[in-house]
Amino acid sequence: MLAADATALGVPDTPEDRARYGYPAITGAGSAALPQAHLAAPADCGTHAITRAALGRPPAEMGHALTNDLLAALTRGDLLLADCGSADLELLSAIRAAGADVLWRAGPLPPLPESAALPERTVLPDGSCLCDLRCGPARPRTEVRVLDDPPHRLITTLVDHEAHPAPVLRALYRER
Repeated sequence: MLAADATALGVPDTPEDRARYGYPAITGAGSAALPQAHLAAPADCGTHAITRAALGRPPAEMGHALTNDLLAALTRGDLLLADCGSADLELLSAIRAAGADVLWRAGPLPPLPESAALPERTVLPDGSCLCDLRCGPARPRTEVRVLDDPPHRLITTLVDHEAHPAPVLRALYRER
């Protein structure tokens, strides 16, 4: 199990760092005092060891933890726990291609990310439902399971409700 997260780091105010990272906008206050780099890293949930890190320009969607650089750290059988934004959803097919699964918090109920189409397909005995998720017209559909975990919603590629019961997945995500 890997937990992905991201943070912003102030970096020295040098011409190189200004050009590479820039000054992020601060709502109602202009821009930050220092250039800021975006650090994203997955960590092993058991040992808390960071397995890979990516440092770059802050993404348009702050808090976005996943990047293509970090996808290279995923292997078959990994379970990636993370907060999920619409930009992360667009990486879902690449994560699945690596053989990894996800358990993501998708945000407050009831809205889903605007780029996600999650028509309810099958309600399962544990209260979760199977849906086809497609982010963007060129993306393939991926079967996911959606679990309500008020005030949030969880999305997972672990679709077998008997092998991965909803209460276990909810508890697992909360331990993230």
